[in-house]
Amino acid sequence: MSLAIKAVLLTLLAFHIGAASARDVHILVVGDQSSANCHAHRYGPVPGVFVLGVDGQERQAADPLPWADCEGGSIWIPLAARLIKQTGVNKVVLLPVAISGVKAKDWKEGPAATRLSAALALAKAKKIGFDYALWQQGRSDADTAASEYSEFMRKTIRATSLIVKVDKWLVAESGTCPDKTAKIINISQKRMGQQFLLNRLPGASDAGLSSMEQLSDCSFSMQGQERMAQRWIDAMRSADALSRMYKRETLIEFFK
Repeated sequence: MSLAIKAVLLTLLAFHIGAASARDVHILVVGDQSSANCHAHRYGPVPGVFVLGVDGQERQAADPLPWADCEGGSIWIPLAARLIKQTGVNKVVLLPVAISGVKAKDWKEGPAATRLSAALALAKAKKIGFDYALWQQGRSDADTAASEYSEFMRKTIRATSLIVKVDKWLVAESGTCPDKTAKIINISQKRMGQQFLLNRLPGASDAGLSSMEQLSDCSFSMQGQERMAQRWIDAMRSADALSRMYKRETLIEFFK
C-alpha cells in the first residue's frame, strides 16, 4: 500500500475522531441501587437530556428515571448535563436499567434479566446503538465470590453486546457498602475494564467519597451525585483517549 493511501486513511481517522463531539450520544446503564433513583436529589429536565421510556418514546429526562428502581434521584441527569456542557455533544439519550439489591448473577436470570432484556429489545427495535454502556454494580455483592462475579459480569456484557451495538463498555470500580472489605470484587472490575481490545475500559470509582457525599444508608447526597457524575465524565474522556490510541496503533501496525 502506498504512503499516499496510508496518509489519506490516517487523516480520515483523525477527522472522524475530531468530529465525535458534534453528535448525539446514547448511554446504557446496567447496575444496582447506586445506578438507580435511590439518591437524595431529584433532577428536573435539562435541555438536551432525554431518556428512552418504557413505551419506546424519547422524552426529556427527569428523576425518577424509567427502567430504574426507587423514587429519588440519580447520577445520570447531571452526568448528561455535564457531558453536553463539557464536550459539546448535541443530545444525550439515557437508558438506565438499574435495580436496588440486585447481584451480578441476577442479570442473567430473574426479574433483573427480564427488565434488561425488555430494554435491549426496545433499543434494538428502535435501531439504537450505544456510545457508552456503563456497568456500575457491586453494592450487593459482598458475599459473591470473585470468580462468580467475574463470570456473570462477563456474560452480561457479552450477551448485551450481541443484542445491541455498544461502542465502549466502561466498568465502574463499585464497592460494597457499608461493608468496604470486598476488595476482591474491585479487582474483578479492574480486570474487566482493562480488556482494551474488546473495548472494555475503566469506569468511575466510588472510592474515597466523604461522609457529606455518601450518606449512612450508602446513597449519594446531591454533592455525591455531582461528584460521581464528574467521575464518569472523566472516565469517558479517558476511555475515548485509550480507544483512539489503540485504533491508531492498530491502524499504523496494519499499514507497516
